[in-house]
Amino acid sequence: MRMLRVMFVFVCGLSAAEMLDKVAIVVERTAITDRQIRQEILYSSFLNGQQPQFNAEARKQAASRLIDQELIHREMRNGGYPEAIPEQALQLFGQLKGRYSSDAAFRQTLMEQGIDEQELMRRLEWQAAVLSFVSKRFSATVTTPSSGADDINESFFGWLDTTRKDTRIEYRSEDLK
Repeated sequence: MRMLRVMFVFVCGLSAAEMLDKVAIVVERTAITDRQIRQEILYSSFLNGQQPQFNAEARKQAASRLIDQELIHREMRNGGYPEAIPEQALQLFGQLKGRYSSDAAFRQTLMEQGIDEQELMRRLEWQAAVLSFVSKRFSATVTTPSSGADDINESFFGWLDTTRKDTRIEYRSEDLK
């Protein structure tokens, strides 16, 4: 009986926590929550060396990036591309730390801005994986020998625009459209 009571409290606690995080967008069958949008703003701002802004425009931009990330993630999964590249993430992490005068200053900034180091590493791994994916997936679509990064980017963004149009995206928060 005691175990049943503990499980009930645990399940009720989960339900309360889930209710606090509202679904903002659904991409096919994948939910993007308000919390994910806030986190995207926070981490993107940190990586870009900017102060986070949580206004309507920043929320729209973060939501758009999360939609793009979901589409890329789906394509990577379907195409068998690696979804994490730890070595490149460590290199990016080193470059990020290099912006600060010391390890202590870096860690202090993480703490002050509410940045979790493991989550930061996960995001850097994702960033490295996306760069690799774009390079591998879209360099094959560029046919001229003199093609460069601009042509690859153009091909990638063309694919992303088409994929967005062909994907069911449901906005649950009107302010994100």
